Amino acid sequence: MDNRRDARFTLLIRAAKLIAPNGEYMCILRDASVGGVRAQIFHALPPGKDFTLELPNGDCHAMEVVWERDGHAGFRFRNPVELPELIGGASAYPKRPVRLEIQLPAELSTLDGRIADVTIRNLSQYGMRIDCTARLAIDQVVRINAEQLPSLTGRIRWRGRNAYGLVLDHTFRFEELARLVGVLQQGNAVRAHNSSQFNGLTFDA
Repeated sequence: MDNRRDARFTLLIRAAKLIAPNGEYMCILRDASVGGVRAQIFHALPPGKDFTLELPNGDCHAMEVVWERDGHAGFRFRNPVELPELIGGASAYPKRPVRLEIQLPAELSTLDGRIADVTIRNLSQYGMRIDCTARLAIDQVVRINAEQLPSLTGRIRWRGRNAYGLVLDHTFRFEELARLVGVLQQGNAVRAHNSSQFNGLTFDA
């Protein structure tokens, strides 16, 4: 990757997801070779070298970060990849917008004034999945309020037990959501780190 001996192909724009031990992040693949990829990123990468690249069609590739600068990062594949499949994006699975797994407490309110605590489980440019014990109807309009997120309205599109899928009235720009989730995920990582340090403390009687 870093010596650029492999033939490189410009991908122009290929939305993808970087999965790290502490969370999931959005990126845009700019070029690729059999050795690795160069990705546009929208915030500093989390600590560590190990990442998994997940493409919109569901294909995943283990990687390690080699360099990071000026809003881009270079990654080396840990295993050989089929470059035509990576570039073409062919897969048995359908493409869909990048969805990021998160865990964010929020408050849901309805037009009739009901309020319920929910947890946001994933987020994309167009919608989200929430866990909620309150009973909600298909096509019901709801508002979601959470720290570090703008107030969002949307409609219930599907439900299953305590899980609901929302289509948002506000469509996030890719860069906007990438930066927003970067703050959320790294904040969660800091809280988890502080919690683990606290749990490891011992106290004298």
